[in-house]
Amino acid sequence: MPADRAALGFRLVSAKLKEWLRFCAQGVIRAECSDRRRRCQRGHSADPLYPQPAGRFSAFPDGLDRPTALAALRRRNDSEIFHRSFGLGRKTACEEFALTYSRRMSRTEFFPDSCVVAEVMPSPNHGERKDDRRPDMIVLHYTGMASAGDALTRLCAPDSRVASHYFVFEDGRIVQLVRESRRAWHAGAASWAGDADINSCSIGIEIANPGHDFGYPDFPRRQIAAVTALCRSILTRYTIPAERVLAHSDVAPARKRDPGEKFPWRILYESGVGLWVKPAQIVDGPLLALGDRGDGVMSMQTSLSDYGYGIAVTGQYDSSMHEVVMAFQRHFRPERIDGITDTSTRSTLRDLLSQRGRPRTIAARAINVDRLMKPPPLDAAPQAPHPSLRQSAGRLLRRLPPFRSP
Repeated sequence: MPADRAALGFRLVSAKLKEWLRFCAQGVIRAECSDRRRRCQRGHSADPLYPQPAGRFSAFPDGLDRPTALAALRRRNDSEIFHRSFGLGRKTACEEFALTYSRRMSRTEFFPDSCVVAEVMPSPNHGERKDDRRPDMIVLHYTGMASAGDALTRLCAPDSRVASHYFVFEDGRIVQLVRESRRAWHAGAASWAGDADINSCSIGIEIANPGHDFGYPDFPRRQIAAVTALCRSILTRYTIPAERVLAHSDVAPARKRDPGEKFPWRILYESGVGLWVKPAQIVDGPLLALGDRGDGVMSMQTSLSDYGYGIAVTGQYDSSMHEVVMAFQRHFRPERIDGITDTSTRSTLRDLLSQRGRPRTIAARAINVDRLMKPPPLDAAPQAPHPSLRQSAGRLLRRLPPFRSP
C-alpha cells in the first residue's frame, strides 16, 4: 500500500472511530456494545487493541476509554489495522458494529445541539437558512392536538410539511427534530420587526399542550422547567435579545393563539429568558376600539410597530390592529384579552419599550458602569448618562465595603 494511501486510510479510520466514540459518550449504544464486548473477549482477549476491562463498565469496546482507544489506534498504524478497517481481514464484532453504525448515523441521525436533549427523532421538514443566517430569535408554540404522540408523529411526517427544532413533553422530556443550523418549518406566514422570513432567523420549540380547542390545561411545572433550561442552553450558543423570545401569536397574530395566555412568561423572565414587565393595573380610562381613528390610534400603532409587531401605521383601528392588540395582551397582559386598547395596555407597552435593551445581570451592569467611568474623548461633546445606568452604578457602589485608611 503506498504511503500516501496508507496515511489517508488511517485518517479515515481515525475519524470514524472518533465519531463513534463521541456517540458512545452520549450513552446511546451502551447496551449494544456491552453484548458485543463479551463476544469479543472470548476470541480476542489478548489483542492489545482491545484489553480486558479494568473492573468497571465502559461505553467503549472492551472497557476502553476515549484516550486509550485513540492512543492504541495511533500506535498500531500498521497493515493489520488497515486490513481490519477496510475489510481485508477478520474484524471483531465491535469493529463491524462501530463502522456500520457510524455510516448509518451520518445518513439518518445527528448529534443533539443541547445537553438537555433526551432523544433525537429526525424530521425531514426543514431546509437551508436564507443567506446562512444565524438564529437570533426563539419562537414558542403549543402543539394544539389532543395527544403529544400524535403531534410528534405529525411533526416527523414528510407530508405534513411542518416541524420545529425541539419538542417538549409534559413530563419535561425534550426531543430534537431538526438541527439548529437548519431552517425548520414551524412559523409559517409570519413577520416581526419588518422581517417576513421568521423560519430563517429563529429556533422553534413545540410545547406539548392540547391548546384552546381541547380544554387548554395549565402547563406542568416540570415542562416549564425543561423549556427554561432549553432556552438558556440556546442562549449560550447564539446572541438572542430578550425581546426576541416570542410567542407564535406575536409573529402571526391573525392566525395563531399559542402558546396562549396561560403560558408563564414571568417564570422564564426570572430565569433570564425573554422580556417581561409587571402588567399595569386595569382601571377606568379612555378606550380605543374597532372603528376608531385619529392621533391616539396612530400613536398606539407606532408603539406596537416599534416593539416589533407587524402592523401598518394608518391611524385607523381596523381588524388587523384588533388582532395585534389581542396578541400583545395574550403575552403581556393576560388578565383581559379583548383587543381593546385601554390605559393598562398602553402603560404595559410603554414599560416594555423603556425596559428593552437594559442590562439585567450584575455583570452586564458592571460593564455599563465601566463605560461610564471611562473618560470621554477630548473632542466629544458632553453627554449625560442614562438614568438607569446612574441607578445601576449607585447600587453597585453601595455594595462595596467601606474604605478604611491604613
